[in-house]
Amino acid sequence: MENHSFIAVDFETATNNRFACQVGIVVVKNGIIQERISRLIQPPGNKYDDIPMSVHHISPEITKQSPTFDKVWEEIGHYFSNTTIVSHNSPFDSSVLFINLEYYGIMPMGIESPMFWEDTCGIYNHMSLHKLCEAFGMDISKHHDALFDAECCAQFYLNHLQGIKPDFTLITSEPKKNKFQRKMSRQICGDVLKKDLSHANPNNPFYDRKVVITGEFIQDRKCIALFLKEMGADVDTTITKRTNFVLIGIDPGPKKLEKLEKLIHDGFNIRKIYQHDIDAIFEGNWEGYHAEKEVKKELSLTYDHYAMHHITFENKYNNIIASKELFYGKGFKGNFDLFNQITGNLGAFGDTQIYPETNICVLSDSTVEKLKAGEKDETITYIENYYNNNKSIVFDFSFISESDILNFCKDRCEWCGDEVTLDLYQKYVKSAFQPIL
Repeated sequence: MENHSFIAVDFETATNNRFACQVGIVVVKNGIIQERISRLIQPPGNKYDDIPMSVHHISPEITKQSPTFDKVWEEIGHYFSNTTIVSHNSPFDSSVLFINLEYYGIMPMGIESPMFWEDTCGIYNHMSLHKLCEAFGMDISKHHDALFDAECCAQFYLNHLQGIKPDFTLITSEPKKNKFQRKMSRQICGDVLKKDLSHANPNNPFYDRKVVITGEFIQDRKCIALFLKEMGADVDTTITKRTNFVLIGIDPGPKKLEKLEKLIHDGFNIRKIYQHDIDAIFEGNWEGYHAEKEVKKELSLTYDHYAMHHITFENKYNNIIASKELFYGKGFKGNFDLFNQITGNLGAFGDTQIYPETNICVLSDSTVEKLKAGEKDETITYIENYYNNNKSIVFDFSFISESDILNFCKDRCEWCGDEVTLDLYQKYVKSAFQPIL
């Protein structure tokens, strides 16, 4: 079990927009559970939505004396840094973490990008935590307590690492519909996936808009789909670049959420709709919910994008820019011609324009610092415009900083005795400190 070290994490949320009310963390070192941490969290304003509360039964009364997320993070943040993070439905739990970090202005330093979290839900063919516990013969009595769910997740992942297979014949649970759901389901007929605009009000937000539904709601999903169809919606089962709205309920499909978050990360302005939004829209409160029919690519680059796509030299032997096409931003500290020669000597090809074959964007240290402070300079604006105005490309840029390359250059030249490139490095550093006349 050597090197089988990770943390398993589960969040319970107070609201449909994913403000946390409880976190459970299980710390595993060399295949053995070492720590169990459970913390209640007071969401902003101590506000709760009905559906999450009905699932975990945590209420404003329970968390009225609890610390807010930023205070809890001071205690638990170190568990997340530079480690493998495992969740059951990691797109959900990672989004909860990053939404709460962003709300309190906390930089996610040292935390793996959501796309690199281990997901036991995905590992076991998207089986629910409840059913997977049954398949492994595990207790399920405390499901939706964050620590209990995190410990279940930890055991799932340990079973996966040890090659222990679930026994699906042990599964007995089946979701049961209440009387209202059964009655409404029987009333539904016709193909809800076939768009029909003939009797719909063109002024409503869903008229001729592509909509995907995922998760469970107060209303039966078929009822929601039929209602949307009557509003003229183009109800679909797959999230794409053309999707306008995604209705997100409790326990949404992890693959759908993963695809949605990736598209939003890539700049597609797909609107997320939750239970309280559905209630408002169905009551005719449409203000603020209208969306353009064409989903435009409108990426707004943030420091999170830089951090997620930032690449680094692991050591002086690993020249990750060799044979790569580089884009150089503006604002370098020293003489740019010298910097260009340095990267050329390291085997890269560079230009001050982005082309389809560009692999890596080299950002000046000043550009990175501004981006970290929430500011955008000419370089960031140029990258945004290039990407947003080219419909055929996806956001697969890699980022590297001026200092990353300079530090690698120095270490590599000293190691291999490249005096020519080391001389260029020294001249560049000297030029960076020369006063401007």
